[in-house]
Amino acid sequence: MLKNDLTGKRFGKLTVVEYLGRKHHSSFWRCKCDCGNEVNCYYGNLIRGTSTSCGCMRSAYAKQSRNCHGESTTILYKKWSSIKTRCTNPNSPNYHLYGGRGISICDEWMEFWNFREWSYQNGYREGLSIDRIDVNGNYEPSNCRWATLEEQASNKRNNSFIEYGGKKQTAAQWARELGIGKDTITYRIRAGWTPEECLFGKEKKTGNSMKRMEIPSYLKNHC
Repeated sequence: MLKNDLTGKRFGKLTVVEYLGRKHHSSFWRCKCDCGNEVNCYYGNLIRGTSTSCGCMRSAYAKQSRNCHGESTTILYKKWSSIKTRCTNPNSPNYHLYGGRGISICDEWMEFWNFREWSYQNGYREGLSIDRIDVNGNYEPSNCRWATLEEQASNKRNNSFIEYGGKKQTAAQWARELGIGKDTITYRIRAGWTPEECLFGKEKKTGNSMKRMEIPSYLKNHC
């Protein structure tokens, strides 16, 4: 039996129907809205009151002015406004890095309430930054996530990625995992070494090059 069973409980216009399991370290629930639509929500969002409908109230929210909806001074609103500005306003200092090179914000997120609802249903909390999974892709639900600064830094355009053993990571991430210097891996990448050589060294030691490392078994099994 679940410790915190929400089945049958109401949260705003939502009635909890059933438990769906756990996702992102939180219980996940199927809910039915008074309008007839169904939506899946996190336990925390239901308890905090950030999920109270399937989204059918968006049109009502959209009619409220910026000064009236009570969100214009929040951190989330400012993040949304910044995204919208750098993608749509040529006068923005960062426009050339976003809208200027073809990155846009989807039509759905042009309305703040849609963006707000997606954010709370996808793990938003203060201290996280929005990160595009494909750094050359648009701001849209399928290409965005809320991430820590470290995770976001690992996804920048100028990072060098190495794919090996079924894993694709930056030089810095491989360096931490294998216990070698990031600069060593970066040098090898620039020298045109293969992914395996970049991580473990060449089979035959040359000059002042480091001795080849043993490949961990968990990576060998995926090669």
